[in-house]
Amino acid sequence: MYIRQYNPRLYLSLLFKHVKNLSTTSSNILKPYPSYVERQLEVVINTSSGDEFVEIDRETNIKLAKPTTSIRANINYVDTNPLGDKKQPIVLLVHGYPGTHESTKNFIEEFQRRNFRCIAPDMPC
Repeated sequence: MYIRQYNPRLYLSLLFKHVKNLSTTSSNILKPYPSYVERQLEVVINTSSGDEFVEIDRETNIKLAKPTTSIRANINYVDTNPLGDKKQPIVLLVHGYPGTHESTKNFIEEFQRRNFRCIAPDMPC
């Protein structure tokens, strides 16, 4: 029975050579990630029906404010130019489910080249 001896230096050198080849061949394909600022915003969404008051007694005409229901969410978003030119056109990039602003990075890069400000929120589930 033959037992092969494990040589970690050999495997590490082969792995390094493989990674080095991968990085040099794919460096022409990969583009630099667009510059942006990540931020977080707390949003309150009112989910009530829109009726402001509920009538509880028609004879005395007493009305109470209808209780509102709301959803609170922290939304992360990307802004490519938060402090820049106010006259710069804005593009709002919304992703599908399930997704993040990362799925819009190619669009962000292209719109930045064309001098647009991009805002890409991570929509809550």
